[in-house]
Amino acid sequence: MRVNNISNWEYSESLNTMLFFAQRLDELLFHHSTDSYRYPVLSIIGLCDEFIRVYEDVENKIIHEKNIDHILDEILSRLKEDTVAISIISPEFKERIIKESKAWNKREKYDNILYIRRKLGAGKYYKKVIELLKNCISNNNDKRLVDRYSGILVRVLIDAGYSENYIFNCVHNSFFYQKVTGIDSFENFVKEFSFDEKEYDVFIGFSQDFSSLMPLFNRIKAGESDITLMHANSLPMGVKARGQKTILKFHKVKALDIFSAYEMVREISSVIINAFAYYSHIRNKVKVYGQVIDEKKRITSIDDQDLLKYRVSSLSYEESTHNAENMLNITFSTIFNMREISKITEIHNSAIYSENTSDSLLGLWSIAETLSGEEETDKIQKVKNRMIPFLVSTYIEKIVTTCMLDIKRWDNEFFTKNIHNCIDGDNDLESTFAFLAFDEFDAIRKELYGLTEMYPLLRYRVYFLNAQLKNTKGLFSMIISHRNRVEWQLHRIYRARNYIIHDGRRQEKMNRDLVINLHSYIDIMFSKIIDLLSSSPYSHDSIDNVVTEHQLKVTIMDEKVEKMEKVKTTKDNYRQLLYYDYEQ
Repeated sequence: MRVNNISNWEYSESLNTMLFFAQRLDELLFHHSTDSYRYPVLSIIGLCDEFIRVYEDVENKIIHEKNIDHILDEILSRLKEDTVAISIISPEFKERIIKESKAWNKREKYDNILYIRRKLGAGKYYKKVIELLKNCISNNNDKRLVDRYSGILVRVLIDAGYSENYIFNCVHNSFFYQKVTGIDSFENFVKEFSFDEKEYDVFIGFSQDFSSLMPLFNRIKAGESDITLMHANSLPMGVKARGQKTILKFHKVKALDIFSAYEMVREISSVIINAFAYYSHIRNKVKVYGQVIDEKKRITSIDDQDLLKYRVSSLSYEESTHNAENMLNITFSTIFNMREISKITEIHNSAIYSENTSDSLLGLWSIAETLSGEEETDKIQKVKNRMIPFLVSTYIEKIVTTCMLDIKRWDNEFFTKNIHNCIDGDNDLESTFAFLAFDEFDAIRKELYGLTEMYPLLRYRVYFLNAQLKNTKGLFSMIISHRNRVEWQLHRIYRARNYIIHDGRRQEKMNRDLVINLHSYIDIMFSKIIDLLSSSPYSHDSIDNVVTEHQLKVTIMDEKVEKMEKVKTTKDNYRQLLYYDYEQ
């Protein structure tokens, strides 16, 4: 999370929940937020749509029947907590489908999911979440509900066709760039989403000369838009040529916002240029420039920020050098390690810099299969068996690290005085975990609560993590929830991979989100493998050996924590829980 400028707020305690809402929206949409705190890949409506599509593919013998059960499990899990959906379809229906659906045949499952989809459709789900959010903000309470509703709101708006960049801009215009005095700011924010398509003139420029491709462009329509090859001296006032050798104008593109209009044009242009590159064998390294004129004749320049390299936080030069040195030591320990690690890093870097989402997804998935060994099981089961233990064992560490960095960004002096210097631990991470989990540090947490009235998202996050991490029951519930989410997401990524390879089908927007998640999974798993190889007592150890051993350790730790039931987090067990390692 970031510390936003709230100098435009005429702040009072009555606006605390609205400030929390604004800060949470910023976190949901900020590109460098940890994936655990960004908006969900699918809303419950999106899950229903996915179930219906996959059911139809099962019926058409395109995909195996077992796929629908993974989606159904995710829908049932979401229904248990989605008070917006429950308020529309009724608590009685929720209880019925949760209790009885496992015994239904696939047609009965389909009929009931279709019923949910229809009940939540026609804008009812969106209107209800706005109503519930306004109620919470007006009454200045229920931040946990606002947390849930905010993620639902962002996902529903994106599903409707709004660009996340547009929503992000609306958040900042409504809550951080303009005066905020009361609930009017929330209502003005909602008014930004009329769901009415507008017409935009979109200019897209290329660093290479593609004027010879105009016959191809003229055969494609962006809706009802015409396409014109522009000359630098005929551009409207304010539209810049800035080194572009070819500039195309797409006339009156219909979209919900300027970013969505540009994305549509960018996708169409990419299809044509990629088709040309396929036959010309010219490497496609083309810089692209986007400018959009809206109905009020305002011109907005749009940078391409969808590449995966822009979505991940890069390490400092010193950290990168240190980690690379560590990796190289392992790489040259054996011929096998050298071949495997070289292959993984090469594919990883190609996926990061690829401008094609499908290429990125396929490349990253191939790394997941490589890291999962050669055991004789189906591909998805093999990846799950090997990858999920790494994502489970590092989850608490990841969440605590995020909170530690948030506290430092908010007030590094407070962190140094109250956490770094005053709490036992071998490092800042362990000290932060102790601060969050131990009863004895309740006074320091209360001091933070008193100082973060203007930063309610941080106060909420510390309060929530304390409730979860102070005993093994809460911590294990976090682990189980995370494990389930990762498993469902891996099945979704694998389906996307199979659709690309076998059916030529791709859902570009969803696949971009899947690539972000998969990249995070790969980085976590590979980094942990390098750490395990570095600390291995066996000379010339192998990737497969440390992966197998780690899988077993996490299984033992799962069994141990589950048997603990509700044991307090203390100085005697906190390192074991933080690092999720039974040998600590």
